[in-house]
Amino acid sequence: MKSYTSETDVSFVQTKILGLLDFCKGLAIAWVFLFHCYRGGWFGWQGVHIFIVLSGFGLTYSCLQKGDNFSWKQWYIKRFEKVLPTYWVVCLFGFLIMLCHYIFTNEDIAKNFLKAAIQLKLDILVFSKLSHQTIFALPNSALWFIPLILGYYLVFPWLYTRTLKDETTKGYLSILLGVVALEFIYRGITIYWLDGFPIGYENRFDALSLEPIKPLNRLIDSWIMPFQLQAPFALFPSRIGEFMLGMIGAILLAKNPQKFTNIFLDCRMGLTGVFIWLAGYCLVYVGLWGWIFADFIISLGLVLWVVNLAWIFQQRWGFLFITLSQLGIWSYYIFLTHDIFVYVYWESLPAIGLDIDSLSWSTNNIVRLGFIMFGTWATSCLLLKFDKSRLPHLMIKNSLTRAVK
Repeated sequence: MKSYTSETDVSFVQTKILGLLDFCKGLAIAWVFLFHCYRGGWFGWQGVHIFIVLSGFGLTYSCLQKGDNFSWKQWYIKRFEKVLPTYWVVCLFGFLIMLCHYIFTNEDIAKNFLKAAIQLKLDILVFSKLSHQTIFALPNSALWFIPLILGYYLVFPWLYTRTLKDETTKGYLSILLGVVALEFIYRGITIYWLDGFPIGYENRFDALSLEPIKPLNRLIDSWIMPFQLQAPFALFPSRIGEFMLGMIGAILLAKNPQKFTNIFLDCRMGLTGVFIWLAGYCLVYVGLWGWIFADFIISLGLVLWVVNLAWIFQQRWGFLFITLSQLGIWSYYIFLTHDIFVYVYWESLPAIGLDIDSLSWSTNNIVRLGFIMFGTWATSCLLLKFDKSRLPHLMIKNSLTRAVK
């Protein structure tokens, strides 16, 4: 694999394009945070779409810069060190929060301890996301995203090497269409044969007071048939087209930065993205067949207008651009931790006698945001320190050693 970027191109790209990505991630995590904090919202759940596309983009562009100067074995180790140890720590933290909740609410400690311990084991092994009964387990329903990312890591080397065999834009687009078709086929099978219910669609109809479109109900809802409803959508084939969209974008950018920038950093392209995004959002409401295509169309439109929004902020509102970009740098830690404090505020505090409902609407909002933001900030700082230590490396090394044995 050859490097696609010269030193001049790298400098140009970093200032014009790569500098926008942290802003996009910051905006995305703000959407996700507010969506969970207020337990609703029309489109806050779509922040995940941005992360998926940018993940494919970032991984691909990083590998293109390295050329042939890396091994896939070391690449896997570094990716797992980045994702898994902090995820495991957050799983343990969530387990301790649940134990405290059971103790302070005088619930059956022995029974619930066993339940929480089983959930912890399943979470650590990522098996809990294979069942619709445990995919959104308390206190941290946001962790369903982790197996999706791990799945992308597993298939990325093959997708990367296969895509780079083609040297033309037509070839890249052909591969993209093939991968998108694979996503649509998987989603169609999931929706019509496994009673599939795409993640994030659960409350979309209540928000607009529309008659809800419900998933099919053909399978038995029991532990015998766990892989139904949202569970199939926690696996990478359900969103592989979005990931591939980011990969192709990175390759095209690396090959011709000036042309890429002229085409995509344009107000007309941003406006086009808004219409594509709205069209994808409408597909959520038209019927089950619309669910097959909705997430990919939403992602395509979102990325187009969000990147252009980042460009506008960079040019006109530097302080806000820097603020959201900083939020983007912390986005993974925020994603891992924020939902725990949402649970504590909504469930644990009232359970121990704090009458939150007696607060006025404005006071409740201020207290809620302050509590969740402070808790998220504090735990994110701790995770950052943990990430910079040698512990993640040792944890992955020991895990790989045990797996080999």
